[in-house]
Formats: sequence, structure tokens, C-alpha cells
Amino acid sequence: MVLTHGVMVTLLILVQSFMVRIHMGQQTPQTCGVFIFMVTVYVIESMADKIWYTGIALDARRLTEHNNGRSRFSSGHRPWKLIYTEQQPDWTAARAREKYLKSAAGKIWLKKFFSHK
Repeated sequence: MVLTHGVMVTLLILVQSFMVRIHMGQQTPQTCGVFIFMVTVYVIESMADKIWYTGIALDARRLTEHNNGRSRFSSGHRPWKLIYTEQQPDWTAARAREKYLKSAAGKIWLKKFFSHK
């Protein structure tokens, strides 16, 4: 099935509208039968020099892109392994969480999280 740009934009608007209604307590995902796409916040660790990279993605292909050198920063630190993921309901929430995890406080939180595992 091939979607045109117009159909994709319409679907995006419908999903965003649906997410706003859920946030406002007007509807639940189970009652309306709409698929919800979660956004993944991830942390990967370089196996070469143990440096961390935090990012957001809609699907799991992003790790493959990092390992194939398709990202300017990550290409110099390959190979990468996935060490942490969490799901967020939308891009805005994922971006806020990504920014937190990249901050000094977020890095401290991640280190505490890993020390308790």
C-alpha cells in the first residue's frame, strides 16, 4: 500500500487530534480503534570508547543507521549497542525527555538507574 503525501498528512493530523483528545480525557485508545505510534527515546553506548549517545526515533532502524555511519557524530565511535529505551506518547514528550537525559541531571539519573540493575 502506497500512501501519498496528502494522505500521510491527513493521517498525521488525525493522530495528533486523537492524542489531544486522549490527553484531555475525552477518549481512550481502546474505544476508538486508532493505532497509536509511540516515540522511542534511546541511549546507545559506543563499544569502542564507552561514550553515550541519546536520541529519539520512531522505529528501531535508527541503531542500524548509527552502526552504518549515517550519523555524523556516531560514525566516529562505532560500533554501538543499545543500553536504554523508553516509550513516549508523542514527539514533544520524547524531545523533552531526550533533552533531560542529555543534561547533567539526566546523566546522573541514568548512572543511578544502571547502578540499581
